[in-house]
Amino acid sequence: MNKRLILIIVTLSLVFSGMVGYQSYQHIFGNLINKTGAIYIRSTDNIDDVEKALNDFIGNENIFFLARTEEKL
Repeated sequence: MNKRLILIIVTLSLVFSGMVGYQSYQHIFGNLINKTGAIYIRSTDNIDDVEKALNDFIGNENIFFLARTEEKL
């Protein structure tokens, strides 16, 4: 009985934390993402390479600036 109760509590905690994490992600990046696609990031890429790939894909060079000004990054 105790093992089952612990399993239920752990499962509910994981589901709840996943929901909160998803909502936080949507709050931070939801308005900035309006295009679907794929960007391939190599293991040797740094943040500048990722930012350049995003800028080339999205066409908005201010995406990181927008996130910073809204105090979300």
